[in-house]
Amino acid sequence: MLDNRGLDQAEGLRRILGAQQPRRLAVLSAVSASHKNAVLLNLAAALVNAGSAVQLLDASQTSTGIATHAFPALGSCLLSVAQQGLNHELALREQAPGVRLAQLSRMPLRDSLQADELDMLSLLLRTLKPDSNYWLIDIELEQDDPFVLPEIAQSEVIVLTSTAASSIKRAYSQIKALQARLDKRPCYLLVVGATTQQAELVQQNMAQAASRYLEITLTSLGSIPADEQLLQAESMGRALVSSQPQAEASVAFRRMATQLMSSIQGMPDFSSAGMAAARRA
Repeated sequence: MLDNRGLDQAEGLRRILGAQQPRRLAVLSAVSASHKNAVLLNLAAALVNAGSAVQLLDASQTSTGIATHAFPALGSCLLSVAQQGLNHELALREQAPGVRLAQLSRMPLRDSLQADELDMLSLLLRTLKPDSNYWLIDIELEQDDPFVLPEIAQSEVIVLTSTAASSIKRAYSQIKALQARLDKRPCYLLVVGATTQQAELVQQNMAQAASRYLEITLTSLGSIPADEQLLQAESMGRALVSSQPQAEASVAFRRMATQLMSSIQGMPDFSSAGMAAARRA
């Protein structure tokens, strides 16, 4: 009897690689963990409201990451199920309708994994695609470098800052550090807890510095106004966009989702050469 298992596996892989890839947005934060998690939860909810499915991916390696802080009961991480050859659904949790949550790894990737393990995790990440149009990836560069994975290295980048001088300095430092890993990577900038006028000033100054000294473009995503209800909802693992859609912050998140969905996205390169280049970043 003819054994078709190899043919079936090859056909499945071709479908995965040939399908349109999800849009990946890596989020770097220079604001508090609560504000960062509120941005992730509410942007995910706003994208779902606009008709997209979203995968929240915690690659932060911190106790305040979106998975471990807001949802401590999350079970296996994606690396663990990949190493054990288990179904990746074991590492996924429905955070809200249309939004799934997963933790990438519980150990740093760059110094802990061999090349074959990184390839295995990459393949698993690509199998997540059919269920999500967008990935929002929680990243803390000081803890790990998940950009060693091509699927994350080719992400667009959103940087969060407040109007405080210390936050602006940290945000710029992260943008600078990112360029050492991913040469000339343009970024989106979102100012949290600010008025429109305050945000415009921060964005103008940072964009000028990034253009002059790093030779990259910072694109404004606007601002999210200060709102205590935003943090109260986040502490319960909820999105203000869903519970109070008319709140000023909710309106800002829906505007941001619309801006992202209407902007142009570069096509990821999953060729062997592209993956090797991302791995060297």
